[in-house]
Amino acid sequence: MRRLCFQGAFIGIVFCAIVCPREVFAASAPLLWQERYYFDALLEARDRQSRSESDSSLVPVLRSIAGEVLQQAANVGQIDSYAKTQLGSLRYSFGQDHPSASLKIVGLNLSTLGQGMVQVKNNLAYLTVRSNIAFSQALPDSQIYQNSLLILAEIKRLQLEVNSLYLDAIADDKVIESHQDDESPLFVYQSQFFIRSLYSLQGEVFSLYNSAYDIALRAR
Repeated sequence: MRRLCFQGAFIGIVFCAIVCPREVFAASAPLLWQERYYFDALLEARDRQSRSESDSSLVPVLRSIAGEVLQQAANVGQIDSYAKTQLGSLRYSFGQDHPSASLKIVGLNLSTLGQGMVQVKNNLAYLTVRSNIAFSQALPDSQIYQNSLLILAEIKRLQLEVNSLYLDAIADDKVIESHQDDESPLFVYQSQFFIRSLYSLQGEVFSLYNSAYDIALRAR
């Protein structure tokens, strides 16, 4: 991305001396054995502390995760309401003599809903990472346990929204499959992207649930 422009014979000398920052970061920096021991000692100290004392921000973080899961459940519910609308649009489009124009709009809508599910999936992946970090600091504690149960309750709410979305998405897919002759390759891709996004979203829900459940077991 960085460009260096020089003229004359100085070009060869300069480019031999310059090292791209990307190459510097890619190469592993050499360390003296004292330095390696120092950093290893820090990691061991942190590990010992995590087994004897929880982070003071752990409970607020768990509450924050629960709130974010609730927000993602609301997002999925909104996507589901739009998916219901697309079912009616599909039936109207296929009832026309020339449905291509209407299907073009429906295809764009399905693609947008799929992108929305990808965003929710990314948000859940981020929350799972935070939950895994919290698990490494969790100790038997009533507050940690109660807040981990709160996360599990919000994940249950999220799962119910995903289940409802799944039923509506399957209904859309059945209508699409029954009119394959009227569909363009682009529309087929958009509808399949919508379904695949839903399947991948379910996997992230399971990952977050397992992480929160591990916290509850450790804090119980």
